[in-house]
Amino acid sequence: MYKTLAVSVKNGIQTIRLNRPAKRNAINTDMYAEIPKALHAGAVDDNVVVTVVTGSGSYYCSGNDLSGYLEWDGNDLERTAKQAANVIQSFVQTFIDFPKILVAVVNGPAVGLATTTLALFDLIYCSKTATFSTPFIALGLTPEGCSSYTFPKIMGSMR
Repeated sequence: MYKTLAVSVKNGIQTIRLNRPAKRNAINTDMYAEIPKALHAGAVDDNVVVTVVTGSGSYYCSGNDLSGYLEWDGNDLERTAKQAANVIQSFVQTFIDFPKILVAVVNGPAVGLATTTLALFDLIYCSKTATFSTPFIALGLTPEGCSSYTFPKIMGSMR
């Protein structure tokens, strides 16, 4: 049913496991479609009370699989940028609108979007190997995943 996820439901708990350990669970175009699909399935399943998201292997998620952007049309950068923005906006909106308890089990490093979307979860558990990185400035990008709004709400404003 899913190419990039392992999804199960047991005892009222839906588990969505990012399942690209060889790529450190980097989010590719398939995953951008499958994670919202899995979340929607949990949202409408009366047997699901809580949804848990975690990673396979030693990483929670290494953020965007930037190699996937090489597949996009480089001849029309404006259209490509708008398409990417729409994909990410829709992806993040799925977390915002999720109607049930959403728990992250961060089993290792979380990078970029994997870190910023954590602020949209109801509860976050972290292993001893969990680390968090938001490399936007180094990549010349703007913050994503609502982090320009959620991070100051959670961590406070800079003084």
